[in-house]
Amino acid sequence: MKQIVIVNIIFLILLTNRSNQSEQQAYTYRLIGTSNSFAQYLPWYPCLNGSIIFEFKTHEPNGLLLYAQSPPYKYIQISLVDGNLRARMRIGEKDNPRGIFLVYQSVRLNDEKWHEIRFQRQDEKTILMIDGESLFHVHKDSSLNDLYFGDYQSGESHNLLFIGGIADSLQTYDLSLGTALFETRFNGFIRNVRALNCSLPFLIRLNPIIFGGLRFVAEQDSCSSNPCRNNGVCSIVTGSIINFKCDCTYTNYEGDLCEILIPPVSTDELTLTGKEYFSIEIPRIEKNSLSTILPTYEEEYNFDFKTSRSTGLLIYAGDSTDYFVLGLQDGGLFFKLNIKGQIFEKTLTIPGTYLHNNHWHSIKFTRRIRTIEIIIDNIKKDQNNLTGDFISMVTRFIYFGGVPKENRIYRTIHKNFIGCVRNVTYKSDVNSFNLISMVLNNSELVNTHGKLEKSCRKVMEPVTFSSSNSYIPILEWNDYPKLNSFKIEFQTTENHGVLAYILGKDNLNTHSDHFTKPIQSELLSFNRDFFSLEIHNRFLNAYFNLGTNYIRHEVVHEHVSNGKSHQITVELNDKYAIFKFDQKHETSIRIDLSESDRLELSGPLIIGGVHPNHSSSPFSNPSLRIPPYFYSGMLGNGYVGCIQDVEINGQSVNLTYYAALEQVSGINTETCTSMPNQCEIGHCLNEGICIEGWNRFSCDCSSTGFNGPICNQRKYSKNLVCKNADYNKDFLKFISN
Repeated sequence: MKQIVIVNIIFLILLTNRSNQSEQQAYTYRLIGTSNSFAQYLPWYPCLNGSIIFEFKTHEPNGLLLYAQSPPYKYIQISLVDGNLRARMRIGEKDNPRGIFLVYQSVRLNDEKWHEIRFQRQDEKTILMIDGESLFHVHKDSSLNDLYFGDYQSGESHNLLFIGGIADSLQTYDLSLGTALFETRFNGFIRNVRALNCSLPFLIRLNPIIFGGLRFVAEQDSCSSNPCRNNGVCSIVTGSIINFKCDCTYTNYEGDLCEILIPPVSTDELTLTGKEYFSIEIPRIEKNSLSTILPTYEEEYNFDFKTSRSTGLLIYAGDSTDYFVLGLQDGGLFFKLNIKGQIFEKTLTIPGTYLHNNHWHSIKFTRRIRTIEIIIDNIKKDQNNLTGDFISMVTRFIYFGGVPKENRIYRTIHKNFIGCVRNVTYKSDVNSFNLISMVLNNSELVNTHGKLEKSCRKVMEPVTFSSSNSYIPILEWNDYPKLNSFKIEFQTTENHGVLAYILGKDNLNTHSDHFTKPIQSELLSFNRDFFSLEIHNRFLNAYFNLGTNYIRHEVVHEHVSNGKSHQITVELNDKYAIFKFDQKHETSIRIDLSESDRLELSGPLIIGGVHPNHSSSPFSNPSLRIPPYFYSGMLGNGYVGCIQDVEINGQSVNLTYYAALEQVSGINTETCTSMPNQCEIGHCLNEGICIEGWNRFSCDCSSTGFNGPICNQRKYSKNLVCKNADYNKDFLKFISN
C-alpha cells in the first residue's frame, strides 16, 4: 500500500507541474538494443478505462516495444515481429495462460518512419490503434471485476511498465509473462509517451525513471513553452513547419492547441461543397413614404466553420458600392472592407495552427463606426481603426459560402467555401438574424442556391502526391458525353510535373503498312490522339496531338508553382478547347483543324503522373507510350504537391477511392500546406545546387563531377552499345521525312 501512495503522490506532483511545463521535457530517446537496454516508467493503472500512447521509429524487424503487468497473472506485451505489430495480453482470461493476440500486418513498421501506438482499455473491450487503424478484442467471458488492470486502490505490488526491454535485474518469477524477459530488445527511437490512469481525468506525459542502454536525443523542445491548453498534452513531431502537436484526447476541447470547446451535438449545421450558398436580402423599411434600407453604424458577424480547403469565400455583404468580404485565403483568414472608397484589407493567422485543419473554428467580426475587431477561436484578437470620414455602411444583402459566378466584385477570393458551417448570425443596430435557423426553417427572407445538406458531413479531402511515381487513373473518358469538362485545383512549389493526360485513338494510316511492326508501334506514340496538362519550368502548358498536328498552348503567362492554390478548368467540345485559370484568365484554341484532325480521346483521365503502361520504359507497350513532346512525362517528373479537388462535368471525383483501387503508393490525405524552406533543412554535396520542391528538395549536379540524390556519387562512363540498328535507322528515316 505504501508503494501505491508514493505513486499517487508522484502523479499529483506531475499534475501540479502541468502549468509549468518548462520543467517537464518532451524527450525523444534512442534505445540501442543491447542486452541491458530498457526504459522503466512509473506503473500504469488503466483499471477499466485508460490508455497508453507512444511513438517509435526503427529499421529492425523484431523488438519488444512495451510490457506492462498487473500481478499475479495479467500482462500486456506489444512487440515487433518480422516488421509486423503483435499485441499479446492476458487481462481477464484466468483460464487462458497463452493470452489473446492482436496482429497488425497491413504494412511493415520497420521502415525508419515514426508510427504511433495507442493501447486503450474500454470496459470489456481492448483497442489497439496503429497510425489511426484499429484492432480490438472483446473479453466476452470475463467479469468487469476480472478485467481491472493495475487497480491503484487495491494495494497490488510489482506493477511494472517497460518500453524497449525489461531490466536484467528481474527474474522470470517476477513477471506475469516470464518469456517477456527473453524478447529481443528494441533498437530504435521512442518519443511522446503519455498515459491515462484511472486516478486522473486526463493524459499525462511519462518519462523514464530507470533506464539502461538509452541515449536522449537533443532537439528543439517546443513543448517547454506549454502551447497546449485545457489539459492537452504536447508531443514533438518532425517534418512539419509546426514541430509539435497537442493531444486533446480526454478533454472537452479540440483544435491544434486544444483551444476550442467542443459544443454539444447540434443539428443546426450545413455542408457546403462549393456549389451551394445562401443569401439574405435585408428588409426595407418605410420612411417618409419611401422604401429604404437604413445605414448601419454597428455590425457583428458570428459563425463557426470546419474545412480542409485553404481558400474559400465565407461572407460577401454590402451593396453595389460598399462591401465586406471575409474568407480563407491560402490558410489565413482574409477580410476586406470597401466603404465610401476607403479600402482596408488584412490576412490573419494563428501561430501553431491552421484554419483549414478540419477542426471547428469560431469567428467574430465587429464593426463600430470606423473601428473593426476580429476574434478567431477566442485566441487571436485583432483591432484596427479605419481612416476616412464615413460613419456608416449600407448592407443590402449578405451572401454566405459563395456568390453567383457572374459576380466578380469579390475577386480576391475566387472560390466558394467547401466544408461545414454552423451558428451563423448577423446583428446590427437595425437588424438581427440567425441565418442557419432561417435556412432550416425555410424563411422567406433567405434564398438558398444549390441543394443544401442540413447536417455536417465529411466532404472529399485533398490528396497529396509525395512521390513523382504516383498517379491516379479516373474512369474512361469516353464514358462521358461529347461535351466534356474537368477542373483541377492544385497547389505546389515544384518546377515540373504532370497534372493530367488522356490518350486517344491511333491515327496510323494505310501508308504505314510497309513499316515493320516495331516501327508501327513506335509511330503510335507520335500519331495517337493525346491531351495533357503539365507544369514545365513553372508555367502551365497544354498539349494536343490531333493525329498529324501537334499543338502546344500556354494556359496562363504566370508562374503557377508558387505554393498557392490554383484552379484550372478545361472544356473540350467539337471545335475548341477552353481554359479558365483561377476563374480570371480565359483562353481557347481550335482543335478541329480538319475532318481528319479532330481530337478523339478514349482512355482514362490520369491525374498526377504517368501510368506504368504508358511510360517510356523499354518494358511498356510502344503503342501505348506517351508522346516524346510530353516533357514532364518522358522525364518521369510526376506531380508532387497537393490536389485539392477534381471535377468532371461538374461532379466531384473521390480521388482517395480511385487511389485505393489502383493501390499506388505515395498518395495520402493531409492538410495541403507547404513546409518551410527545404534547402535550409537538406543540402547538396560537392557544390551541387539545391532546388526547392514541395516539402522536399532536389540537387542539380550537372555542373559537378558527381550524381546521385545529393551529388554524392562520382560519375562514371561506360560504352553504350546501340542495339536494333536497322530498326533505329528505319525509324529515324521516317521521322526525318
